[in-house]
Amino acid sequence: MIDDGLFDNEFNQPLPKVETKLPQNYTKDLQALPEKIKTKLFQKLNYIQ
Repeated sequence: MIDDGLFDNEFNQPLPKVETKLPQNYTKDLQALPEKIKTKLFQKLNYIQ
């Protein structure tokens, strides 16, 4: 590849580091779900089992 200095090759630049913080409690209690969703969820679970 010819490097004539006209353009920067952005693909050779290091990626910036991004810090992500996961929430401590991100699981949802099944009782908090609407009845329609719980019914469908348990139907799928029974099918899988």
